[in-house]
Amino acid sequence: MLRLTLLTISLVSASITPCQSAIAVETPAAIPASATPSEADPAFTVFPVALTANNRSLLEGILIWGKEDGSQPVEFDRWLVPFDAVIQALKFSTKALPDGQLELRSSFIVTRFDPKKLRNDPEIGPALSIQDLKTLLGVEIKFDLISYAIVLKLPEAAAALEQAREAPVSLEGLSKVAPPTISLSAIEQRTNATGSSTSATQYQGDLLVVGSLAAGSWSARVRQPDLTRPQTWNLGEVQYLQQSNTFDLALGSQPKFWRSQKSGEYWAATIVIRRGFAPPAITGTSFSPTQRLQSNQVGQTIVGKAAPGTSARLTRSGFGGQVLAEVLVDSTGIYRFENIPFGESAGSAYRILLYPNGQLTARPQERAAVFNVLPGQIPQGASALIISGGWQRDKKDNFLGDFTTFSGGLAQRWGLSESLTVGLGGLYDSTPKALAELYFHPRNFPIRVVGSALGGTRWDINLDIQLQPSPSINVLFQSDRLSSQFSTSWQVIPNLGLLLTTDSRIGLGYGVQVSTSLGRSFLFGTVAHNESTGWNWTILQSLGKLQFTHVGRDIGTSSKLSYNFSDNRFLGLTYETRTQGTGDKLLTALWHYNSLTKASDGTPNWLAEVGYGIGSRGSGLYASAGVSISPGLLLRVRYQGVALTSDQSSFSLELVSSTNFQQGFRFSDRQAESLHSFGGLMIQTFYDINGNNQKDLGEEVYANPNLLMINNRPINSYQFSDLGDRLLLRLPPGTYRLDLDPSGFPIDWQASVDALAVEVVAGSYTPLQIPLIHTYTVGGTVTSAEGKPIGGARVEAISNTNLKVFSITNEAGVYYLERLRRGNYKLRISGKPAEPGILNIEANSKPLQELNLKQPVVQH
Repeated sequence: MLRLTLLTISLVSASITPCQSAIAVETPAAIPASATPSEADPAFTVFPVALTANNRSLLEGILIWGKEDGSQPVEFDRWLVPFDAVIQALKFSTKALPDGQLELRSSFIVTRFDPKKLRNDPEIGPALSIQDLKTLLGVEIKFDLISYAIVLKLPEAAAALEQAREAPVSLEGLSKVAPPTISLSAIEQRTNATGSSTSATQYQGDLLVVGSLAAGSWSARVRQPDLTRPQTWNLGEVQYLQQSNTFDLALGSQPKFWRSQKSGEYWAATIVIRRGFAPPAITGTSFSPTQRLQSNQVGQTIVGKAAPGTSARLTRSGFGGQVLAEVLVDSTGIYRFENIPFGESAGSAYRILLYPNGQLTARPQERAAVFNVLPGQIPQGASALIISGGWQRDKKDNFLGDFTTFSGGLAQRWGLSESLTVGLGGLYDSTPKALAELYFHPRNFPIRVVGSALGGTRWDINLDIQLQPSPSINVLFQSDRLSSQFSTSWQVIPNLGLLLTTDSRIGLGYGVQVSTSLGRSFLFGTVAHNESTGWNWTILQSLGKLQFTHVGRDIGTSSKLSYNFSDNRFLGLTYETRTQGTGDKLLTALWHYNSLTKASDGTPNWLAEVGYGIGSRGSGLYASAGVSISPGLLLRVRYQGVALTSDQSSFSLELVSSTNFQQGFRFSDRQAESLHSFGGLMIQTFYDINGNNQKDLGEEVYANPNLLMINNRPINSYQFSDLGDRLLLRLPPGTYRLDLDPSGFPIDWQASVDALAVEVVAGSYTPLQIPLIHTYTVGGTVTSAEGKPIGGARVEAISNTNLKVFSITNEAGVYYLERLRRGNYKLRISGKPAEPGILNIEANSKPLQELNLKQPVVQH
């Protein structure tokens, strides 16, 4: 059977290893020189195969000793496989033991191996036979002629665990792409026009300008209460914001980090310094000083008991989760995992998997480990310092407003233990004040306490205490300067819950909650009563495509019945009442239709609604529509002939235009608001016809998101906008690895680099141009001086810049050299000059060429 095997290019310059270990492993112990010499069958030859497991490719192009006759492998159990390839493919960690053996640890087995059993082969290095591999792993192994691969059948649990492991992101050795030092990134103008049958049309607006400066973002906002009168406009905000895992700097308009009763805005300078922890991932569009004092995770210790010899594994989210740590229980019968992260980035639930006698292919016993981190709690030994000072700004009739009194302060927070975090500070806000904070969450008692006190001439104390004596009972006490509340909830059975509350403002309250589901039907309902507002209730009912919602309050009711024909169209009927005043009522029938495709901000590219309302104030038409005219231009219009409490017709019009000024002037993705805290990548891939690494007039763009991977994840797993000639990808500030997936290249084209390290700062998109260069493939047959095909020979093409491309011939002597660029190459066969010995590739060369090579006669 003729088998053409194509091997990956081997670059002398920076390159990407296609099969890297997904976890950090110990350095493999050295193979002793006394390893058994190779005993490969003389009839065997060296040829490349793939190594797969459970329908997943592990390695491509590994060299082995073996033979196949076109229909089946010959003496498969005696084939020799490189030991290093097995270690790499199955992600074994290796450890040298005092008795000279190796401890091999993988996702499905922990075993010992005597390296003296290896065959020290001069062609493929230390190797072991297929039979030895079956004995070592205890799994089924076969050879598949169609995929030309050695196939391992691993236990399904092990395969699931291996697949859950996340490959580490490595930036070492990559070329770095820096963001712009200063930029004007986006201008977004929002315009609203509203009016009614009895009032004049009013025009309002909001103008936002965002850019980047050094390592942070800058922004300015102008409020436009009357677009037709510029003298009414005022400065809404001006801010410079720089955020990282250890340090934050905010200049301009921002919130205070303490509770304040002062009206007006706070314009100040604030710095936050964190030691020993990182803040939560950036999610909002503005600076929140209290959130930046929180930790994204807190370390906790997990302790348990198990029989000696048990292998205890710590995993995420149950049996198929990522393996985080593993210990072998000793004679004490106790396992311990220390400093295990709980919180936003780590999750709040883990599983302990206990494998008897260390047999990782056996079904494990599962134990849960759950811990909910308090907002504000930081790890033991960590600390955070915040310093802020600035002035109150009152909006007057002038553009800048008036800056009045000074306010400021500083505070520090310490993680004293796994359970206790405290904070102390001092500030000036009209009068000197002291600040104290407490976050207490003991590991062995179901209570959570959050308290803060702000003292000056009078004390302002906030206190939240939550007690959960059982999974079904929750007790909560909350108190602030305005009121205090005590509530108890009891989940009597899974479908029934009871609630009892007492509040200093609204008195005693009680309620009941029910929920049930069966197939495609679902019911949720609550009924509650308190001494201040009386009865209120909520009912949510879903039956297939039919949905019903009913909400009742002391001021009125609202009901809606809808039928969803599909994901983008439904027919609805709403009925609203007002029990106070004149007792108004309104019944509205509505038809809704929207596009299935969505813009980058999540809104449909277009939608339309039309209906008719009949009520106590009259009747009238209802209509609304919205359309994304382009990626940066959105138009919404709405008309309502009658309302619940008004007989006047009204209309509104909203126009949003967002323009990007990086790399030219064009409409953007209406994400200017997010550039306060986020940045991103502006990626343009194009055919570089003349090879100058710049996009010139006439060179077409290659738009294929499948070509790109960010931090080992496909770009489709991120939020991005396809603007036709470029991609905009929104990302938090940081440095990212960008890989180019060879499967996404157009035929006979490739990039000059395989991967890059790209830095992203808030306020701008880092421009990234990826030129694609034309490549060529050369193939043929390698024969000896006598004209016989040579199998297992290494054919190399070496460029003037020492770029090497190689291929291993199959049994018929066939080779293929792929991804060759223009230029001159020296040809080698197993390290010696070939005939012919020179290969010239020019612009007019054919993409696929045939070139037969001959091994020259060896002169003695």
